[in-house]
Amino acid sequence: LQYPYDAGSITGSIPVETDRWYHVALVADNSQRSFYIDGILQGQASIAKPFDRDRGRVLLGGSQGKRAALDGLLDEITWYDRALDANEVKNLAQSLNRSVCLP
Repeated sequence: LQYPYDAGSITGSIPVETDRWYHVALVADNSQRSFYIDGILQGQASIAKPFDRDRGRVLLGGSQGKRAALDGLLDEITWYDRALDANEVKNLAQSLNRSVCLP
């Protein structure tokens, strides 16, 4: 799994298996992006431009201009109006075994 951004990408180190759900989180603040898989930080990137939620569309499961796409399903997509901290991301990932992931 990978999070691409303007100047590069953050690639997860966890091997992706079929027939299994993963909790994937991207935390964005004005200067940094943090990419998590199953509550484990995969990497961070400093970003010169602040996060602009009014900038346009967000692509989930693919990337603009590339032919790579997710071969699977997305479920329980949630947007927050603030950057979550590492403990909040970990708690959300651990809640996958519950009937509802939201706190």
